[in-house]
Amino acid sequence: MKNTFTTLLFLLCLTASKAQSTNVEEGYYRTSSDFKSNNLLQVGELISANGTDLVFKFLYSKVYYNTKNVWGYRDKDGKDYRSIEGKFFQVVLAKKICVFQLTENNETIYRISYEAGGFPLEMNTDNVLKLLSGNQILATQYKSLGGRDKKEKAIEFINRYNDSPQM
Repeated sequence: MKNTFTTLLFLLCLTASKAQSTNVEEGYYRTSSDFKSNNLLQVGELISANGTDLVFKFLYSKVYYNTKNVWGYRDKDGKDYRSIEGKFFQVVLAKKICVFQLTENNETIYRISYEAGGFPLEMNTDNVLKLLSGNQILATQYKSLGGRDKKEKAIEFINRYNDSPQM
């Protein structure tokens, strides 16, 4: 009986520690440097994120952070978001050229920037070309495409730029 109890207790502890190790921490980033270095400020469970406030539950109270004072946050699913124009865009690509996405009212909006802290630009062919200009070969190839091909291949060229050695 003692061995059965010990075995069950061991399995319970093992399961609990496994669940804790796979738990994603929620929190916020004050700056893009914090995001880049994964310096997540953990302040409890995220309750809501809107254009003006991030609200976390800590112990038995709510803690509010004004979004003007934060770069972004991470949710319980491990997804990171950046505050842009009073809205939180999901970080879908965080390399030399970053891509941010917001879906609302069945419309998806993209912003791009050079590195995480760069000024977020609307994702259009002119802005993609601006960001690709750090690699003249890719910029020239992208510029030579037709209008429709530029739109369709923008992400492909961003990925190629991100995978290329620093220029």
